[in-house]
Amino acid sequence: MSTSIDGGTRRFVAATSDRLDRVIAEAFPEISRTRARRLIEDGAVRLADAVATHASQLTNPGDEVMVTIPEAGPNLDAASAAPLDILYEDEHTLVINKVPDTVDAEDLRAQMDVAYGAPTAAVLPLSTQVVINASGALFSLTHPDHPWSQGIRGIAERLQDGSTTG
Repeated sequence: MSTSIDGGTRRFVAATSDRLDRVIAEAFPEISRTRARRLIEDGAVRLADAVATHASQLTNPGDEVMVTIPEAGPNLDAASAAPLDILYEDEHTLVINKVPDTVDAEDLRAQMDVAYGAPTAAVLPLSTQVVINASGALFSLTHPDHPWSQGIRGIAERLQDGSTTG
């Protein structure tokens, strides 16, 4: 379905009419819908020879999609020395509490995808805003654009799509 044009650019032809972020995630299982959305927002996706501007853009069968995957971020060798607070782990789920802000979240996500052989639903950062908010209100409702809230929405989307286990 996909072909590599050069090091980080991949091309495929859409088979269905669907949201662009969903089509990319289906074409490349290692790319979550959240990551696909970020690639689109960063201008790294072309749909039918034009730069894609919204994850919700609809593809048409036969549309060519080009995705440029940026080079992997720095290795986490230094950051991996920081202990991770694992709250829960089973064969399908790993919950890590308060990922330190010194850890590159996208790199951690990619490493977890490889290590566990399944897509990572979200990497939720340690956020003082979340801590300060405490029980004052539902943080995701009062701060919908915060990275933590976006991560929660990503988890909900994966659960809704049934894609948490692969």
